Amino acid sequence: MLFTLKRVPRHFTILIFSVIVCMTFPAALATAASKQMNMAVGTLGGTMARLGAGVAEIFSRESKLGQITVVPGGGAANPERVATGGTELGVTYSNFAQLAYRGKKPFKEEFKNLRGIIAFELSFYHQFVGLEIYEGGIRTWDDVIASKKPLRIGVINRGTSSDFINRTIVGLYGLSYDDLTKRGFTLTMTGTGATAQAYQNGQIDMWFNNTGPPNSSGVQASIARPTLLMNMPEQLVQKMMDEGFSRSYLNPNTYKGQTERVSSIGATYCILTTDKMDPQIVYDLLSIVHSNIKFLSGVHKSFKKLDPKTSWEGTGVPLHEGAKKYYSEQGVSLK
Repeated sequence: MLFTLKRVPRHFTILIFSVIVCMTFPAALATAASKQMNMAVGTLGGTMARLGAGVAEIFSRESKLGQITVVPGGGAANPERVATGGTELGVTYSNFAQLAYRGKKPFKEEFKNLRGIIAFELSFYHQFVGLEIYEGGIRTWDDVIASKKPLRIGVINRGTSSDFINRTIVGLYGLSYDDLTKRGFTLTMTGTGATAQAYQNGQIDMWFNNTGPPNSSGVQASIARPTLLMNMPEQLVQKMMDEGFSRSYLNPNTYKGQTERVSSIGATYCILTTDKMDPQIVYDLLSIVHSNIKFLSGVHKSFKKLDPKTSWEGTGVPLHEGAKKYYSEQGVSLK
């Protein structure tokens, strides 16, 4: 059918405009009511960034309550950033969440407003070392500290869990980063991707990274350069467990050249918010995440093991009210 556009009387124009406004106003209201949120993650290429990106994408795609944008951060810095309103959500590790809630070092005050949403699998503190360095006698942190020859070490960005673990370990040996640099050591503080590239190019001898295995940067590095992973001495494992970390193992053949199980430490990945977050948003996020395991498993393998019967455990802080409602409806008896 062919329509011919003719001049419309002014009062009809006003009427048509009014109808259009009335029809579109509810949609405008819905858009305005949609909450825009940020989620702080870790360094690019790391597990935290991929976990956060997966959750943010699927929530933003399916929820009518809001949109989540991923922003850079660090495991050790994110709890305080969330608690003080710097970001609405944050990915971190359970030990940092617990330390922030209790006001223990590295945090200077208690953040009792922190609430847990979901917990993922245990991380693994990787200790990558070039084969030639390993064969030269540097096989554990004991050897690193005792080395008479200055070493070039990738310790990852400040504020990350890797940086915190590295500093803690050095401190347990009675030293500091400054002490190592005075001995001629070179400490490279860059992101995971840049550190891995420097390692591949032979610019550093080793790098230490707390992340979920297998780490994509680690996989590429082990292919490009003959690599081994150091075991953590048992005495050091025990001391790190006293600092809130858990014993963690790496299965054989996770990386090229790594044929035996490796012992180290780690912590549980988790997502935090505060008690001010809308319970319905938290409930919606959990419902969407657990309903899209197949999609999220393509983002990171950690999602494959996600189960509402267990994903409520291990955030290190009290659960958010919206999370309690969701998990209770899944038949979980919350402790």
